[in-house]
Amino acid sequence: MKLAVIADDFTGGADAASFLKRQNAKVVLVTKIPHEKVECDCLVFALKIRSIPKNEAIESVKQVCEYLKSHPVKHLYYKYCSTFDSTPKGNIGPILDFLLEYYHLNRCIICPSLPENGRTVENGILYVNGTKLAESPLKNHPLNPMWDSYIPNLMKEQSKYPCLILNRKSFDSYYDNYSDRNKHYIIPDYVNIDDAQHIVKLFHSDYLFSGGSGLLEHLFQFHNNEHVFSAKIATKTIVLCGSCSKATKSQIETWINKGKASYAINPNSNIEELYSYIQESESEILFYSDAVFRDLTNTSRDSIFYSNAKK
Repeated sequence: MKLAVIADDFTGGADAASFLKRQNAKVVLVTKIPHEKVECDCLVFALKIRSIPKNEAIESVKQVCEYLKSHPVKHLYYKYCSTFDSTPKGNIGPILDFLLEYYHLNRCIICPSLPENGRTVENGILYVNGTKLAESPLKNHPLNPMWDSYIPNLMKEQSKYPCLILNRKSFDSYYDNYSDRNKHYIIPDYVNIDDAQHIVKLFHSDYLFSGGSGLLEHLFQFHNNEHVFSAKIATKTIVLCGSCSKATKSQIETWINKGKASYAINPNSNIEELYSYIQESESEILFYSDAVFRDLTNTSRDSIFYSNAKK
């Protein structure tokens, strides 16, 4: 295998898998440790470790590491949300510290950028659509409020190792000045595809990487001259939307306004009816929570969407 990905939740795991699939990789997404070897290019472990006690999170990660002893990979990627986890008790720092120590490494990239979704990093500062993270709507996240935009400050509360800012002007001088340091984290500038490709070219020999989904496909693509399993093309697509954010609401409206099939789910939805709808559909289908639009004064709007979807 070329890549093993440890994702901190199922949504993140599916996100990582989709980026790798875009590069025609054969990807397998699992929610627990397999009993045997999985034949694929990339194996994504969708764990539930984002907001649990750090000791439990580290134990789950350790189980993946034990599995990989018998099923080695070229790279291990710890995938977390591109908006980071800025709480002092967040698990990103403790897990990265564990991985550095487990594999006896002295460095790891911290790269939470995902430019095509508006997440970028420059001079150690994480931006969301050009706005500093702590000044964006995400600052009010119910579980992981974004209290700071400067990644070294976030890591200082979570990790015992220092961070090194690597702006694009100093990319090529890293090995001359910093490569022999003790354990540390590297936070490179990443605002576009050129930055991603430069980062991968510079650190492609490293075993451990971390960040959002943005760097994953470039890391896989770097090795595309080697054998890649043939991947079957799906004949039907289901889009599962698990968010009720403002951005998600806008995306759902765009989808529906384009006349694409969609279905608003609520706790009373009939699973057999949902399955029949999938079977009957000849195109991609979006399933989303009807809670997304409950705050609207026009209470008939959900029924309109549902009616359009059924058509």
